[in-house]
Amino acid sequence: MAVFVFYFKFVVAIYVLLKLISNSIIDRREKNPMLLFVVSFIIVVDIRNIIQETIPQSTVYELAVLFFLFYFMTRLVGENARSNSLMRNFIDLKAFFDSEIVDNFNEGVALIKSDTLDVIASNSVYKSIFVDNESFMSLPELVSALMRDEHEFELIDFTNQKRKVQARLVQYGKRYALLYLSDVTDAQKLRILTEKLDSERYQLWENAPHLIMLRHFSGKILYANELMCEFLYLSKKVATEKTLQEIYFKEEEKNTHLSIHQSLVSGELQVYKGVLKLTYPHYSSAYIKCEEQVITYKGEKVILTTGFNATSDIFLELMRSALDFMHQKTESSNLHEYLV
Repeated sequence: MAVFVFYFKFVVAIYVLLKLISNSIIDRREKNPMLLFVVSFIIVVDIRNIIQETIPQSTVYELAVLFFLFYFMTRLVGENARSNSLMRNFIDLKAFFDSEIVDNFNEGVALIKSDTLDVIASNSVYKSIFVDNESFMSLPELVSALMRDEHEFELIDFTNQKRKVQARLVQYGKRYALLYLSDVTDAQKLRILTEKLDSERYQLWENAPHLIMLRHFSGKILYANELMCEFLYLSKKVATEKTLQEIYFKEEEKNTHLSIHQSLVSGELQVYKGVLKLTYPHYSSAYIKCEEQVITYKGEKVILTTGFNATSDIFLELMRSALDFMHQKTESSNLHEYLV
């Protein structure tokens, strides 16, 4: 039994040694000098015992060494399988880069080696941003900047125009990484233009002769100009802290406006035109003749209210109606007396 275990261990040790040597030849980073030394020492001792015919009779030591070798043998086989799987994935990824799918991406993509930073494959957008612009930084400089959490860079293109480029690095296993480059120049120009238009629109609203209010779909008031704040009897700060529900004192008026709000949010109603009544806590009332619709403000859909204070007009109309009613009653009374 001891002799069988000894020779079996000897064969396993030779297999482990050959596997270690094979892995170190295929990939220099897979070298493990300490393990190579230990396994080589075990084999040398076993060869000496075979030559001198002094094979150990105790199986405890031999089994301990055998289990040690079995452990590393399973590790080596597992790493080899994982390496083969990574190689297959790499081949698939390389083929993917050669396809039209990657070449038609809106952003530049490159597969690079993590240690040498050599570009294995890249699409045409990457080449147009990185390779065709000699004024752009080198790849090691770019990767170093990304490691410092810098992601936006500037380059001068072949027409001598400044362009903004965003970059990100995604690790692909231990040996490779994917580098993404996006030209965001046009998007940045559009953002600046949008901000300028929003700023100009804000100034127009602030100086407008109308009551203007913006609110989120949730009902939270986003903006109210000075005239609207005067109408609500609220300061600008307090107004923008309230919701649509909170500016109403009477339930009936609140429910009417909330119903209109929900119809606009759901798309059931495109534009609302009408008169809304607001009763203040001191029980006086005001009327706003307004128009409400959904607009896009700073990239977000909100509800815009524009209108004017129609309180005087409504009261005049009520007084005129009351006077007409009284006049009709008077005429009716006189006619009755005449007939009698």
